[in-house]
Amino acid sequence: MYGHGVMLQEDRVSYHHGGFIGLVKKAAEIQVLEWPPQSPDLSPIENIWHYMKIGISARRHRIKNVQQMAEVIREVWEQIPVEVFVKMTDSMPKWLDLLRQSKGGPIKY
Repeated sequence: MYGHGVMLQEDRVSYHHGGFIGLVKKAAEIQVLEWPPQSPDLSPIENIWHYMKIGISARRHRIKNVQQMAEVIREVWEQIPVEVFVKMTDSMPKWLDLLRQSKGGPIKY
């Protein structure tokens, strides 16, 4: 477990709540931070995955096992310019404002 006060962030998609997953979260007393449906990925890390996927894809021919995959992930992560992280984080007020204007509904990217 990650510690006291940690919450799972997820949107309101039905498969996050029902069936086996719902039972596991309830049994483990996992706290959930509800996220607006059909909203942009408001977590900057979601946008970083784009850069990770490009970098990993460019090296996929080198990946033969789990250890090599871990090495590629570290290499790609370290090559993402700091400016990308700053840009993603700085864009948050804009996305939050658009989300407020739409009253939690869908917004255009």
